[in-house]
Amino acid sequence: MVGALAAPAALAQDVPGSGSLNRVGACIADRGALDVIIMIDETESLVHEARDGAVNPDVPGADAEGHRVPAAQSFIDELVAKQRDDNLETRVRVAGFGQEYKSGATDPDNYGDWLVLDQDSAGEAKDLIAAFADRTDEQYTNYASALEGAYQDFSRSGAEDPCRMVVTFTDGALTAAEGADAAEAALCTPGGVTDRLRGANITNIGIGLSAPHNPSDFSLFQGITEGTGSACGDLPPNGAFFTADNVGGLFAAFREALATGGEASGETRAGDPFHFVLDDSISTVRFTAIAKDDLGPDAHLVLTAPDGESIPLRDTGSGELHSGEVTWAATTDPVQKADGTLALTDGGSWAGTWALQFQGFDESAADGRVFNSVEIQPDLQVEFVSGDDSAEGLNLRDDDSLYLRLVDRDGNVRPLEGEGVVDLMFSGTAAGDIVLAESADISRGELRVPLDAIGQFPALGSLQARTTVTTRGDGVNPGTRLSPILNTTQMTVTQRDMPQLPGDIRFRAEAETVAVDVPVTGPGRVWIPADSHINAATIPDGLSDIAVASAHDSVDNALVLERDEHAVLPIELSTTELRDGFVTGTLPVAMANLEGANETVADVPTEGELSVPIDKATFAIAFVIALALALFIPLLFLYAVRYHTARIPKDNMGYVRMPVTIDDGLIRFAGQTRPEIDPTVVGQQQIHNNGKSFNADVYSVKVRSFQLNPFAEPVAVVQQAPSISGEGKQLKGHAKLPTAVQDTWFLAADPTDPTAMDLVVLARHPLENGGKNLVDSIMHKAPDLAEELSRQLEKPAEATPPSVGGVIPADSGPRATGPATDGFAPGTSAGGFGSGGGFGSGGSGDGAAPGASGGGFGSGGFGSGGTGGSGGFGSGSSGGGFGSGNPGGSGGFGS
Repeated sequence: MVGALAAPAALAQDVPGSGSLNRVGACIADRGALDVIIMIDETESLVHEARDGAVNPDVPGADAEGHRVPAAQSFIDELVAKQRDDNLETRVRVAGFGQEYKSGATDPDNYGDWLVLDQDSAGEAKDLIAAFADRTDEQYTNYASALEGAYQDFSRSGAEDPCRMVVTFTDGALTAAEGADAAEAALCTPGGVTDRLRGANITNIGIGLSAPHNPSDFSLFQGITEGTGSACGDLPPNGAFFTADNVGGLFAAFREALATGGEASGETRAGDPFHFVLDDSISTVRFTAIAKDDLGPDAHLVLTAPDGESIPLRDTGSGELHSGEVTWAATTDPVQKADGTLALTDGGSWAGTWALQFQGFDESAADGRVFNSVEIQPDLQVEFVSGDDSAEGLNLRDDDSLYLRLVDRDGNVRPLEGEGVVDLMFSGTAAGDIVLAESADISRGELRVPLDAIGQFPALGSLQARTTVTTRGDGVNPGTRLSPILNTTQMTVTQRDMPQLPGDIRFRAEAETVAVDVPVTGPGRVWIPADSHINAATIPDGLSDIAVASAHDSVDNALVLERDEHAVLPIELSTTELRDGFVTGTLPVAMANLEGANETVADVPTEGELSVPIDKATFAIAFVIALALALFIPLLFLYAVRYHTARIPKDNMGYVRMPVTIDDGLIRFAGQTRPEIDPTVVGQQQIHNNGKSFNADVYSVKVRSFQLNPFAEPVAVVQQAPSISGEGKQLKGHAKLPTAVQDTWFLAADPTDPTAMDLVVLARHPLENGGKNLVDSIMHKAPDLAEELSRQLEKPAEATPPSVGGVIPADSGPRATGPATDGFAPGTSAGGFGSGGGFGSGGSGDGAAPGASGGGFGSGGFGSGGTGGSGGFGSGSSGGGFGSGNPGGSGGFGS
């Protein structure tokens, strides 16, 4: 396919790179869709000089003022104009690179997605480019990873069978973290990155900015793109490289990157005009002039008509000149340039020599360089027609002639007053390259070419028309010769009694097996030979081959079609694995006439795009895991932070313990009506605090390091139950203190006498204010808290929960309301999740009173007591277990 698109040297010779750009124009005319990746260097050498691997921050780099941004933005404007001229659908992605490729596919937060280009989205594309003004932190210029990333990214555009172009801006030679030699090997070895781009028909455009004081070596990039400079890759080059040494050259380079044929362009001195000749068969002209060098503050472009009348092109405006309607937009910052269109008025004549030239330039700038480009009738294309009508596709019989028409964007035939000649070549898969016409006259807008030169049938391949237009001269000056316009299409030529196949087969695979329908026309038999494969010229790295199969796999079970009958041959393409990338090659299709004679195999040109999809099930699982991790990793981090920061301050403190009694509603502290906090006792009874726990006499206090709410204040918990803090706070029957326990207090059940309680004061040492604040707090709050704790003491004692890592387990449920014994009064419910018992046991002692429910997880735990109730882990009156032996009740593991 690459060979079929290459411009034959026997017909004409191009300057380096121009033929590749013309091939883009041919592809655009054929497919009507273009995907473009604009890839911009992000290395520090743009702002600071880099020489021999060292960066000098005191010397400006190649583009310290960021001119690459407006230059690349002007490329967007040119794409919009190209889209309008060619009835084109364009998608654009803006990417960056340093050591790695960067785009919305790799960094969606900072880089944009593919954009379907129009007037509205052009602004969005320019905004994405504007962000590169501040992207200069990279240290490497790794073309290998950048171009490999772009190659992969083309499959994500969403376009159906587009033309593809990558435009790379850089200011330096290849450097890479893995070493320049390794990166160059990845680029240039046969089948490497460069060959993969060429094999996929991706046009590779390079734009190099080289500072005059520190020129860059772009020989490798020239080899990658247009095939000059350093040798790179095995396949024929498909690209161009443009160098610039200043901002004006940079703007011109971006414009030259879209010179796809039909232009007259060149570089002149500021003191010399750029001439072009028009005739009245031309109706539209687009022109550009860019000053590569600074021409002074008053320089501006002037358009001059054949009669000498002129119009200055300042700012933005429109006007009329010699039967031409002129519209233009001109700027002076950061470069002096003007873009405009010239349209012939109805019934007018503008034939003659026109001129573009800057005027008002400084005398010293007369030798300043100016890039000029004029596209004359920019929508002019060659259209291929089957036979004498406009039948779809180029499927011909061996006795047909080829019919060509020169048309505008509306499909109207455009005869020329000047000269139009066509070089026509057919590159067949079996017959090789065949010249069908050389310098054939198409100036009348139409041309018929016999197919006698094709002697081997069936003939399938690429047809290329290379049209060179020269406008009619004015009698003094010769006409203007435009760069060749290339048009290509796939063509198949067969005998009258044989089936017609398509000129090519295109497919997209997102699975290891894909079905493809191949359109065919009778008469004859068509099938896929058994054990066939695509004969791949290029294939994604790591993929061996692609098998081809069909239910029609022999002449005996072939798809049979009568004369002019249309049908599809179903085929199946399969591979052992799927990789991202592109396939070019041929696919074997066997055919014979209706009688099964003249059997032959045609190699049909084939292009495919392989893309590895995200498995939905795997994606769903991965998404859930990612979501869970997104939620729980920060949560676990908070828990970890809380665990390590939930500590008791190491401030000195001591404790005072005194018994508390209530007589006739009067509270006494060690027999006194007022607690006494002796500083001497506090000093003698120092607390040894390790930050996580401490003991105050027989009472242990531990930090509760874990709480479900990671933002909750950490607490210190008294391990004895029941107990209650001086603030009246409890956690499942345990006094809950702040971690800053100094100068706090709590009441607790005496471990040695469940009916008694103690006051424990945790006083800072030395004692502040003689302990007055503590005493006042105790006197104010202790009476009510002692009453509450007394009521809790009347309930069965709850075992102190074990502490694991400072975490106190949750209660098994509310406590029973029976007497302060291990059992329950008749008819009462045990503690647990319901009105039954919890971990405790029912009844008095180890057994329950008649009719009482035992405690535990049995239905006594969730149900209610009484006759017929069943027990839990505790034991019933006749035995225990999960059930009870109470009258009417049933035993579990006991009876």
